[in-house]
Amino acid sequence: HKAEKAESSKTFEFGDKIFDKYTRIILEIKGLSTGAFELRAIFNGNASAYYAQGYQQTTTTRTTINNNSLGYWVLGTTQVILSGIEFLATLELVPITSGNRVHAVLDCHGGQSAKHEHRLGYQNSLPETITSLKISTSTSSWKVGTTIEVYGIRK
Repeated sequence: HKAEKAESSKTFEFGDKIFDKYTRIILEIKGLSTGAFELRAIFNGNASAYYAQGYQQTTTTRTTINNNSLGYWVLGTTQVILSGIEFLATLELVPITSGNRVHAVLDCHGGQSAKHEHRLGYQNSLPETITSLKISTSTSSWKVGTTIEVYGIRK
């Protein structure tokens, strides 16, 4: 997907049980922000029980992140995705069928600075039920030309 106008969300419809065909799904979001925003991800419109732990690194400070039972996964916060900067965020999804959940690796880098965030997370959706994924902002939007690429690693 390539944004032809400023956008604050994009939903990908997979149409079928995505993890029947793929062992993992990877999203890569590259763009420019119109203002500072938090970048979020959500499955099937399910706004509950997203967990992630990790860290945020700013120029000289490393902070622990604990996002417990949010209504979405946070890919990047307003401390990293500042107004008018380039950002790169990735989301890697892996089904864990023995635990009936989806695990995730979430990363975000912002601008020319040393600011970045890294999280490992999970969501208690049954992997076989995932048919859509929405990427959105908390406020503001990404600019024209921002790209969201979706990759799948086939079984």
